[in-house]
Amino acid sequence: MIREILTILTIILLASCSLITTKKDGPVEKKTKTVKLELSQILFYNAPKENLTNKLRLYQEKFKLQNLDYLWYELFLINHNIENTDLILTEKWFNSKDSLIAKKERKVFLDLFDDNLGYNAGFKQDNGWERGLYRLEILLNNNILGKKEFYLY
Repeated sequence: MIREILTILTIILLASCSLITTKKDGPVEKKTKTVKLELSQILFYNAPKENLTNKLRLYQEKFKLQNLDYLWYELFLINHNIENTDLILTEKWFNSKDSLIAKKERKVFLDLFDDNLGYNAGFKQDNGWERGLYRLEILLNNNILGKKEFYLY
């Protein structure tokens, strides 16, 4: 009787070991964080390299070529995240021929308690600006968040 009980316990023990050590081979799936940001708006304004205070900014979508030095954009976001997050913000600037003229990446820290976020940056075309329709695309972690056009005349 004792021998039978020991045999049963041994079988149970061996069966549970094989269940524990059995492992499916293959790549481990990487879970990526979903960033929950909503684009409220993108605004453009003309300013020198030093930028302007908020009350001096004149937001527009059409700019006179002769008055243009740096073109700035201001980005407004609504934060729906439930944790602090590090992001890669990418700006892509396109000219009227739809050619990429500049690409800038910046690391941005997103605090979960920031409900509304504002971000701005300026850009100067090294070869000088030309007349035409331009486009700015904003990406977060390589996903397009929004885009907006502006016109130089």
